[in-house]
Amino acid sequence: TSKEEIQAANEELATTNQELQTRNELLKESYIFSEAIISTIHDPMIVLDKDLRVKIANKSFYKLFRLTEEDTEGVLLYDLGNRQLNIPKLRELLEDIISKNSSFRNFEVGLDFPKVGRMVLNLNGKRILQQAHREQLILLAIADVTETVNRQQQEKRRLEDKIDAQTKIANASRIADEYTRNVFMQAPVSIVVYKGPSFIVDLVNEKAIEMWGTSYENAIGKGLFDISPELRERGLEELLNKVYQTGETYVAHEFPTEYSRDGKMYDGFFNFVLQPINDLDGTVSGIVAVGADVTQEVIARRKVEESELRYHNLIYSSTSLVAILSR
Repeated sequence: TSKEEIQAANEELATTNQELQTRNELLKESYIFSEAIISTIHDPMIVLDKDLRVKIANKSFYKLFRLTEEDTEGVLLYDLGNRQLNIPKLRELLEDIISKNSSFRNFEVGLDFPKVGRMVLNLNGKRILQQAHREQLILLAIADVTETVNRQQQEKRRLEDKIDAQTKIANASRIADEYTRNVFMQAPVSIVVYKGPSFIVDLVNEKAIEMWGTSYENAIGKGLFDISPELRERGLEELLNKVYQTGETYVAHEFPTEYSRDGKMYDGFFNFVLQPINDLDGTVSGIVAVGADVTQEVIARRKVEESELRYHNLIYSSTSLVAILSR
């Protein structure tokens, strides 16, 4: 009986050993399979133990950091290479993975590499629990996003340059508009823009306001003959209608008219041009009137002419001998 019991125990032990060997082979096969997957991944990747020492790294990692297996396996992550990964924020993220069973994604950092220069890397970390040995590991994946970041920065700079150029154009346009407005408002001649067949005042400068003896607010949006009804009796309405209907410019020299200012009526003389405003389809939509008050010049000239006339009449009507000598 004892012999049979020993034989049964040996058979049970052999079976257990066989199962254990099979499991070890499966575990080894699984480890080799995992290692093969990691090694063939294009992006750099490393596996760390709970003390943040490297257990395994793939070829892409060695190539990026210019390291070998001897320089890497068993070494503390922060001591690798030129200690590029000794980053306080990365330390905090990795320590939280073990203590808090957390993970992190898209931790972006710029690093300097010998002979390569500045690179931007995107790091992702996750805890892995190895069931066979109850070992906690950290999988750290590293992606080179330098080109993407550079492209984004170039696009950002291009957009900023575009916005800057648009701002400069807008500022230049605003300055030009202000300059044009100042020139328009301060011109030494009166300028009025009339819209439509009722000759509504759309734009008017200071000289025209002064000539009408009114204010800017009382002129804009009003019809010309509502502001100065006396101008209608002087034939100006007929001239404006002719320009509006024919689209032909009218030029007047020393045009005699009567106008009201400060409640009083005055006779005056004006030089003016009535220029039609055409829409894109060629139809007349308004008139630009540019005028200058030449009353004083006309009066002065007439006085000179009257004086000369009196002078000549005096000479010709004189009964004495008069001679005009010239040198």
